Amino acid sequence: MAVGLERIYIECTPTDEPCVMVTDAKPYMEDMRKEALRYREMLTKRFPTAVEEGVIFAIKTNRHDFGSYINIDICYDESNERQFQWALFIESHLPEKWDETHVWTALPPSDDDEEDE
Repeated sequence: MAVGLERIYIECTPTDEPCVMVTDAKPYMEDMRKEALRYREMLTKRFPTAVEEGVIFAIKTNRHDFGSYINIDICYDESNERQFQWALFIESHLPEKWDETHVWTALPPSDDDEEDE
C-alpha cells in the first residue's frame, strides 16, 4: 500500500447481514476471507467510478487476543479531493443486504457546487 493513503474501516459484509464470527469452535478464517472477497467484489461493482479514480477496497487481517479477524478498508489518497469525497460517500452508502444492485457512477453535487451556480 502506498504511503499517504488514509483508511476508513468497514466490516466485511453488508451492514444488515450476519458475518462469520471469530470462534474457537471451528476454523473460521477461510470462510471470513471468502466473505471479505465477496463483499469487496460487491463494493467494486457498486462504486466503479470511485475505483477508476483510485479508491481501493483493501482486505486487512487484524490480530486480536481473541483471534484474528478480517475487515475491509476504504483507502484513498489524502491529497486527492475526489478520492476523499468518494470515500466519505461510500462510507455513507454501504449496502445493507447482499442482494442490493444499485450502482453509483457519480458523486452527487456538493453544497459548494450549488453555491457556484
